[in-house]
Amino acid sequence: MDFIRISKKHSFWGSFFHLLFNIILAVIVWLSIVITKSPLIAIILIIASKWRTFAVRPRFWAVNVKSNLVDLIFSLSIAILMYAIAYSNAYVNVTNNSILQICFVILYILWLTFIKPRSDELFMKIQALLSVFFGFTTLFTVGYNWDELITVIASFIIGYASLRHILSINSSKDIEILSLFWGLIIAEISWFSNFLVIAYPIQISNIFNFAIPQVSIIVSALSFTAFEFFLPKKDDKEKKFSDILPAVIFSTILILMLLIFFSSIPKIA
Repeated sequence: MDFIRISKKHSFWGSFFHLLFNIILAVIVWLSIVITKSPLIAIILIIASKWRTFAVRPRFWAVNVKSNLVDLIFSLSIAILMYAIAYSNAYVNVTNNSILQICFVILYILWLTFIKPRSDELFMKIQALLSVFFGFTTLFTVGYNWDELITVIASFIIGYASLRHILSINSSKDIEILSLFWGLIIAEISWFSNFLVIAYPIQISNIFNFAIPQVSIIVSALSFTAFEFFLPKKDDKEKKFSDILPAVIFSTILILMLLIFFSSIPKIA
């Protein structure tokens, strides 16, 4: 009985310090951007925080990197967006970005302490969708005038990582080929979207001004449908079209509305 109590005590303190260190990491990432006016140190801190990826034998490094791609994409996206809203030309009209930056810090803390640690199917989908949405939001906010090749490669990685994250739930035997296929589809969409970058501004006075690229919403909707399509059923039965029909209808209506009624908004500049 005493051994059980001691184990629980250590487990509690281990969880407490893990929570504390994650909060500290999010705050330090934000402060490094504010102090240096550059995302470089924040990016280094985020990559360094993944040291456990390489704390195994080298033959496991590739698998660990792939498994951590979704977390890395989301974390880097948040850090770059925190920099962009303060110093990027995309947000030149924002006179007070403190509240928006704090919102991203809180979101990052929630990711590190509540969303990322969960491994059930619902939260795995949430993790993948958030990485897609914020990955593309970052890519088309700060990289809308980058070379097309960089945009396509980054989009491929986001698409590959997101579907692989979902397929890892049931350890699909076709995980790599399907993930590569989806990465190529997403890369094609990003290449086409790169010629017309449309964004929807969300503005509350001068304290909250954020623009969401149209492609981020479209790719997130398509990814939501793809996750439902590629993820096998829990009982290993063959998935019917009726199983994914709600996702198809939702995504189709959303994308058509954006393309037909909300495609005349100026390019981010």
